[in-house]
Amino acid sequence: MLSEHEDPQPCLPIEPREDDQIERLHDQDCKQNVHAGSMEPRAPKIQQNQLGRSFRGARARENPGWGYDRIQGALTNLGHMISNTCVAGILKAHGIDPAPDRKRQSTWKSFLQAHWDVMASVDFTTIEVWTKGGLITVYLLFAMELATRRVHFAGSTANPDEPWMLQVARNASDAENGFLREKKYLLMDRDTKFSEAFRFILEQTGMKAVCLPPRSPNLNSNLERFMRSIKEECLGCRIFFGEKSLQNAVADFLAHYHQERNHRGLNSQLSPPANGEHPANKCGHITA
Repeated sequence: MLSEHEDPQPCLPIEPREDDQIERLHDQDCKQNVHAGSMEPRAPKIQQNQLGRSFRGARARENPGWGYDRIQGALTNLGHMISNTCVAGILKAHGIDPAPDRKRQSTWKSFLQAHWDVMASVDFTTIEVWTKGGLITVYLLFAMELATRRVHFAGSTANPDEPWMLQVARNASDAENGFLREKKYLLMDRDTKFSEAFRFILEQTGMKAVCLPPRSPNLNSNLERFMRSIKEECLGCRIFFGEKSLQNAVADFLAHYHQERNHRGLNSQLSPPANGEHPANKCGHITA
């Protein structure tokens, strides 16, 4: 027993026995092993709004024949594990119908993509020209191959009456040299100059005239964009004296448009050369 004048000895920590440490480590390893074995690999979580954008873009609307299972399989190929029930819920949340209903609802974009290589469009534009008799309005008619962005100048006149239009139809659909000889569909607006007789001549060669709804320039956006380009870069910045000078200017602009101008719709490439036409020379120099 300690006296009053003796200092108590400090208490030393009890060292755990070696067998206790081994047992504790063993228990920890066992718990980790059981926990790891019970956990199955899980698919990465995907937000529904992210999936919705994917469905709306590259899956459901651009592929109207794809059902829930096919979309699920396409996502699985990309590493996204998701059930077809979840696919159905997301499509419904974004207003996308099931595949059978989507097949019956063909969009204008899907129609263009399905017939891109056999489709063309035609339209008029006007320009004021000075002649001996004064200032007159000249009508210019252009046709475009949608797949290649190549444009054909069908002609110009101050009086686009029916005989002139019928001759244009014969020239464009000629079996040997017609610009539209290999086309199956021709987009046009409801201008009265595209008369029933004009459409009949085209139909005799196997081409179908597709009349666009009134006031719908966006349905013929490629040719409308060309009209804007030729007006801003050629017709709108010149004064023409005589129809011949107008035709020469249009021919020069078309040569530039086909051989020197890159097109965003063609991945910033030039229009492919027409049959019998030599491609533009890619080598040159800049002169002052």
